Amino acid sequence: MLDNDGNSLQHYQILGHLLTIRMMSSLINIMYKMRFSFMFIVCIFLRIEVYSQSDFRSGYIVNSDRDTVHGLIDYRREQLMGKICRFKLNEKDKIKIFNPEELTEYRFYGGKYYVSKEVNGQKTFLQFLVKGKLNLYTLRDNAGDHFFIEKSGFGLSELQYKEGIIYRNNVPYKFESTSHLGLLFNYTQDASDFRAPYF
Repeated sequence: MLDNDGNSLQHYQILGHLLTIRMMSSLINIMYKMRFSFMFIVCIFLRIEVYSQSDFRSGYIVNSDRDTVHGLIDYRREQLMGKICRFKLNEKDKIKIFNPEELTEYRFYGGKYYVSKEVNGQKTFLQFLVKGKLNLYTLRDNAGDHFFIEKSGFGLSELQYKEGIIYRNNVPYKFESTSHLGLLFNYTQDASDFRAPYF
């Protein structure tokens, strides 16, 4: 009789431990899910916060039919303005989002000027820096700043320039790429004064 009672007591203790472990495990799972839910909610609010910080300025867009529409353009960071144009006719108008396939250009009055160009087989908005016989554009993405030149009869080309440090026999050497020099030479053959300092 004593052995049975002792066994029963031991069984109850083991059962109590198992229930405690299961409860703790369930509690941890709930907390884990709540943590991710909380993080998800925070991310949503951060996303809303980022997109709510609009800065609409006067400007115009030119659509694919070459129609010019004046209104307000959202002034954002360079990476975003190279991908989309957020536009509305006035303060009360609904925001319309245009991609480089839908616009040929857009411009802020007295400010930045973007044109739609094909880069690596994909349309993108390039910022116009210099307009003339030799056009100069720039694009900022996650990899950094890129510069492009364009000339009638030559098309659009990227001026690829790199610099850094390389090691030879554990000795550091600074290097600078020179491929952009050959490209500039081809694009500026009819402007010897421009080429003189570089070639």
